[in-house]
Amino acid sequence: MKQVIRKRYKTEELLEIINKAHEKSKELNITLSLRVFNEFCRENYGSMLIGTVRKRFASRPGKLDGWSEVLKQFGIEPGRKYTKDMVIEHIYNVYIKQGNIQPTEKQILASGISLNTVSRYFGKTSSAIQAMYEAKGIKQEYHLPVNVAAIRKLDKAGESMRYLPIDLDESPVNEQGVVLLFGKIHFAIGFPSIIKVQQDFPDCKAYSTIGGHYHRANIEFKFKSSSYYRSRRTIKEWEERVNYLVCWEHDSKSFNKKIKTVQVISLKDELKKKEVLESMKQYYSGKLQVLK
Repeated sequence: MKQVIRKRYKTEELLEIINKAHEKSKELNITLSLRVFNEFCRENYGSMLIGTVRKRFASRPGKLDGWSEVLKQFGIEPGRKYTKDMVIEHIYNVYIKQGNIQPTEKQILASGISLNTVSRYFGKTSSAIQAMYEAKGIKQEYHLPVNVAAIRKLDKAGESMRYLPIDLDESPVNEQGVVLLFGKIHFAIGFPSIIKVQQDFPDCKAYSTIGGHYHRANIEFKFKSSSYYRSRRTIKEWEERVNYLVCWEHDSKSFNKKIKTVQVISLKDELKKKEVLESMKQYYSGKLQVLK
């Protein structure tokens, strides 16, 4: 495997990048946190530079406190350390801001708190929202995210899709979840059969009808398209060995600028398509009686 050579940034270049991230965070009215900085670097520079920042601006050699030192230079208050009650209060504020409407994970994330912090106390976002309802005495039930609700609302003779072998209580949270979901709906999104799933690059070989003709296809799975650079594969390897990147969310602005021959398929977007949902309904409806 070829080693990926990353650019070495000068100190003044790093400061300029940090300043740009700070300005962007002010535009979004959020604090410049590690998460925000990492997302900014990933989208605009193709890699997360926090390790370099921590070493370059450390108070002394060998110490990794460079991020704190940078925040001091820019006069930025470090992010709060959340308690369980503070997480509930934060989600409640998002709920109020949205007009007493259940907040989405994206809205919670944009408000300045990481989903890792939420999951540290509650396991998953839905549990945190339900805990917030109980703590604040709000008489409102948790509603499934739109994409999951779309699956569940497909029914036959009044029976919910919860009886079908889809079994997704929440959206996928990692690459394994994407593989599982792909295995449930591949036939509805242009892949009539799977040849094999493997640990080697690419992750999967299948037959596809995308583009109007039946052909073999190589598929690489990622949770989000923006994490493609973590595979440590060169652009040449991607273009020569992969036909499709299947992910939960297509959040990368740079992927198709760098890798032009690989088509990105977002399962989150596919599940919003009426023809996909109808195909799933038709395929699984006959199995309802068996699963009761």
